[in-house]
Amino acid sequence: MPPILKGDVPETYVVILPKCVENSTLTVFQLPHPSNNRSKSPVRLFIHDGLVYQLQTQKFSRGCPYNRADDEVNERYHYTADGQAYKSAIYLNEEDPSQSLVLESGEFDYHTKYDLAFSLCRYYYRNNVVNTEAECLEPSRQAVRPSSNFLAVRDFHDELVSVDNPNWSHVPLDVLEAALLRVSDVVEEAGDRYFRISPQRITQWLSTKVERMLPVFPSSLPLPSGIPDEYLRDVKTAWSTNLLLSLIPQLAYWELRNYEGENLNIKQAFARQDKYKTDVLEKQKENDILIKGAMSVGLQQDVKREGPPRQTTNLKSTVKKKVATGKGAIDSFFKKR
Repeated sequence: MPPILKGDVPETYVVILPKCVENSTLTVFQLPHPSNNRSKSPVRLFIHDGLVYQLQTQKFSRGCPYNRADDEVNERYHYTADGQAYKSAIYLNEEDPSQSLVLESGEFDYHTKYDLAFSLCRYYYRNNVVNTEAECLEPSRQAVRPSSNFLAVRDFHDELVSVDNPNWSHVPLDVLEAALLRVSDVVEEAGDRYFRISPQRITQWLSTKVERMLPVFPSSLPLPSGIPDEYLRDVKTAWSTNLLLSLIPQLAYWELRNYEGENLNIKQAFARQDKYKTDVLEKQKENDILIKGAMSVGLQQDVKREGPPRQTTNLKSTVKKKVATGKGAIDSFFKKR
């Protein structure tokens, strides 16, 4: 029995869900994007058996804008006269073609796991809002005044619903508590836990995300060739930190960049990456100077080998014509008598 979706149901005709949600009713809800970036749409979430999932939209039968010109030249995708992608068929049962779907659109939704602590991080830095991702690359002068109050999970839940977004009401208390444990200071009294989100715990939690990415660094982000081994881990650390830029607020990103932990020193990694870039530029300048010097020496040797150019002059001998004296009749006429 396929699951039943309610709430903020996707408009796409096909939704790829995990197998574990069969015979379940799922409530899809939205929360603000964890980066606090105004240009980004809210995230669409659903929860099943204590796990939080995010729904994202993907388009097939259509390339990305970056490859549009190349796709047109190679005729990789085909469209109708009004610019719509040709209809696609999805077989639900390969042995029975009648069990298939014909799609009017080239869009579908798929699920990925989502860490609700990203949304708690956004809530803590909720006043640190940017318009574009490029703004996050510049340090912010804003400051967040940390709360001194420790709240029980139910009180924290009520605060999120009333202060941040009503859709927090779709998050069960046990799921919220598990996320709070990752980014909060915790005290226990009389067997009850009380939570207070702190920037230090947020940074430590984010640093573990960076550390986990290092051994499985994405192959889709090819590193420049020729990086010495002494700098390789630092460059990977800096790049992995920047990958989180699209998921966290600006202030959280800069707190992470300045993190100096025992197992991972992100601040030092960025400093060593800058040093590597400087060394590469200096080495490139030295190579350019050597190449220019070698070229100029080669030209001078070629000039010496050929010697100075020879000057050639054409000398023509002038012959003075003489009148021949003979004994003809004309000669005897001028002869003195």
